[in-house]
Amino acid sequence: MNDNTSSLWNDEDWKREFTDIFFARRRIIFLTAILIFCVAVLIAFLMPPTYKATASVLVRGKKPQINPGLLEDAEIRTQDISEEDVVSELQILASPELIRRTLSNLYGVDAKAEDTEVGGKLPMIETGELADAVSHVKANLETEVVPSSNDIRISYYEKDEALAEEILDGLLSEYVSYRTEVFSPTAEAAFLKDRAQHYLEQLHAIEGKILDLTRNGNVALIKQEMDNNSMLKKELSHRLAQAEMEYKQQWKKLEPLEKSLEGDGIQFFAFLGNESMNRLGEQLAILVQEREDAARNFLSSTPKIKALNQQIDKTYKMLHDEAAKILADRRGEVESLAAGIDQLQQRIKDIAGRNLELQEALVHKQRLERQIAMLEHSYETYARRSESAQISNAIAASKTSGDVSILTKAALTAELAFPKPLQTILAGIAAGIVAGLSLGFLAEYLDHTVSRPSEVSRHMGLPVICSIRKEG
Repeated sequence: MNDNTSSLWNDEDWKREFTDIFFARRRIIFLTAILIFCVAVLIAFLMPPTYKATASVLVRGKKPQINPGLLEDAEIRTQDISEEDVVSELQILASPELIRRTLSNLYGVDAKAEDTEVGGKLPMIETGELADAVSHVKANLETEVVPSSNDIRISYYEKDEALAEEILDGLLSEYVSYRTEVFSPTAEAAFLKDRAQHYLEQLHAIEGKILDLTRNGNVALIKQEMDNNSMLKKELSHRLAQAEMEYKQQWKKLEPLEKSLEGDGIQFFAFLGNESMNRLGEQLAILVQEREDAARNFLSSTPKIKALNQQIDKTYKMLHDEAAKILADRRGEVESLAAGIDQLQQRIKDIAGRNLELQEALVHKQRLERQIAMLEHSYETYARRSESAQISNAIAASKTSGDVSILTKAALTAELAFPKPLQTILAGIAAGIVAGLSLGFLAEYLDHTVSRPSEVSRHMGLPVICSIRKEG
């Protein structure tokens, strides 16, 4: 700022300075004010009007969205509306996809086509593409949240008041169904229905297996048979132990008999305890004793010794044959015991195998029952959620919603938004005065010439004798 301007506001007589500047720059001030006023008048009466249609949406407490991947039952409770929820609704209201669908429903254009021309009731973009129409509507759409409420106010500006109401009402109508699809996609209902059908088919298949097992024997009979087999196995194991002990005892009795039969010399087999063999053994012992007594007095070649030897051989052969017969009988008994042991072992093995089969059948049935319980739970869960999704889709098709309500529609709400003649003229007057004064003071600021007597005294330090005002 130069010295001329800086001293302007330090002067005590600033009102006089202001008046001097005003009169000195009155031409610029008046011309600027009149020009702006004229522009405002032209805008007020000649500019095409713009109308504003308004509507409002109330966002209510909503139910949480259920994740179909979760199988546990969820308790549905209404949630309070958060700031993020309201902002999300604002984004949905102003989304290009919603505007595309609205234009498609109103004017029969393809909401997904990029080169479809939009005409008819949108004369400002008659030759434009759908993307231009969407951009036009989005640029003229305003949304705001009413302070301290969940009320969203929507305003739409258009040159035609009927068109503004029509587009905004169409947008609100499509908004309800579109937001329902956003939160409950149509594909979700199909997915849930498909999963419910899948679990139902699995459930029927396993129920068929349960019926087959039931025909073969129910669980109670299986358990009873397993208990009976366990008792029989215990008894057979006891009998097997006794048979094995007896087998060992009998086998031990065979060993001395076999050794006696295979050994050299005369064996009397007294350990067998057989009465007939004991008699033969006693006879044999007497004959042996007689031979020994005779051998002291006679030679072995004498007839008496030979006769005793023949008699001893005959008696011993009878005794040996009888012992061999007893050995054969006892071997038969031992072999019979061994066969019985084998049979007992096989029966015990068969019972164990049967019990294993029964246990496997029981476990298999229990496993199938657990699978049925899980499949029933899964089926019921997906069936309920499929039904819920279908209800949501039906709500979307009916253009209603349980989360939002249209408080006011746009019909009969269109009003002149711009230009308003009185307000525009008053604004033009105020703007002209402000602009004129601003230009006047700016011109004074940029003017470095000496134009007033006070400036001569201030800059040159000389008194002013007189001054002549220049007119014109």
